[in-house]
Amino acid sequence: MTAVVTDADQLGTSDFIASIPAFLGYIPDDRMILMFNRNGKIGMVYEAEFDQPHTSFAERIAAIAARERMRSVRIVLVCDFRRAYRGAMSFADTVGEHLDRAGIAVAARAHTTELRRGGSWTDLDHQTSGAIPDPAETWAAVCAVADGHIILSGRDDSRARFAQLPEPDDATRARAALESAHPSFYRTTLRELCRHITADTIPRPDVAARVALLTANDSARHALIGVALLDLPAAAQLYTALAAHLRGIERAHLLAAAALIYYITGQGIVSYDAITQATAAARADRTKRFPSLIHFVSTAHERAITIEDATILLANGQLHAAKFGIDVPDPTDH
Repeated sequence: MTAVVTDADQLGTSDFIASIPAFLGYIPDDRMILMFNRNGKIGMVYEAEFDQPHTSFAERIAAIAARERMRSVRIVLVCDFRRAYRGAMSFADTVGEHLDRAGIAVAARAHTTELRRGGSWTDLDHQTSGAIPDPAETWAAVCAVADGHIILSGRDDSRARFAQLPEPDDATRARAALESAHPSFYRTTLRELCRHITADTIPRPDVAARVALLTANDSARHALIGVALLDLPAAAQLYTALAAHLRGIERAHLLAAAALIYYITGQGIVSYDAITQATAAARADRTKRFPSLIHFVSTAHERAITIEDATILLANGQLHAAKFGIDVPDPTDH
């Protein structure tokens, strides 16, 4: 039986490279990965595209890492040899220099052409090499999946979860409009979502028609964040699935809620893709006010707001859920 490593510094190169997909939520390709260590634990994991201004990224990531009091970093280049020797290594050097000046030690630098079981890696500082174990069997992957996260085979698969599906037909929308006139409409619809979140099931598209009308009510919309406390990963998947059947501001509201939940549960890449889609949907609907939640999540990404600071919106959601007679777990439990 493999012993549990409680100090990230004890992880060998093979193990920490294999754990990357679990932290990102997908298997990266043509990316530089930065794995930061703080107090013996993985504190932050960042991915960076190679085709961007190297110095500006290095300055930004060094400032964020210093602010979050990261102690060390391991840099992994996932790219082919041509890319590695035509700029990727230079990028890693630039980032490493800025981090070092910020007091963050570069513990290791490694390169692999493909992050998969049996793939080889090379230590760029000591020229040692080794094989990558199965990423799906790392402790990080087991914990991530047990916590409701999904590890996809590539970044395109991450974006694909936000693809648009057919909207509810006119008859379905008409029925939803009639139901919305009932005084208990918002409470009933929220309770229906609670059942799906608790059971971790995806409802029929007709539910999307009712949820679309629910998002027009400020308090009910805030309550979406509150009922998510029943099971955050399940709620994020539910809101993403419902948003696929909606357009414009209705889609934007649901994806913004999903983006916040993904952010709070540590799925930064998925959260970024969700808020990008939410922003596009909101901008396409010029008839409605731009959702404030989009501004918040976008700012969280731009300034690397801590998860602890972002969870304040969970408490607000809990209060709004209570207005509809729905009790949810306390945000401090998450």
